[in-house]
Amino acid sequence: MKPGDWLEAAVWLNGTETPELIVQFKRDIEFSFAQSANNYNVILRPEMEVEMLSPGDDRVPQVPPHISGPDVKLLVCSNVVVERKPELIVGHTGFVDDLEHKDLVLLRRITRMSYRKSHPGMALNNKQCDVIINHLGPDAALRTLGRAPH
Repeated sequence: MKPGDWLEAAVWLNGTETPELIVQFKRDIEFSFAQSANNYNVILRPEMEVEMLSPGDDRVPQVPPHISGPDVKLLVCSNVVVERKPELIVGHTGFVDDLEHKDLVLLRRITRMSYRKSHPGMALNNKQCDVIINHLGPDAALRTLGRAPH
């Protein structure tokens, strides 16, 4: 994906869905969009567009034969890629290669939680975590693990 590309997902509704179920459909689609953006290392607009379309409206395909109900609609959610994620830190592995696996897993978890607080909705992969851990250095990592003087 690249800036300007659109993501779109749709769910057929038959008119018997509760408001809570419709909200859950929207959340599920928003989560799917966020995962795709993370996988492709891009940033989406903060708010996705939500439309409730009726059969016969522009862009609405024929209603599938198995969909029927008192008020058939098509819930359409879309969002656009606004930019590529900036590279966090350019670096090479090193310190993380010397850590015990359990310590590396713990430091990655802490790094992800800290990053999520300042970048809601965005996630780091292991490589990005390792770059940050290496950048902060052994002293900070060991202090975090409780193995070095403060």
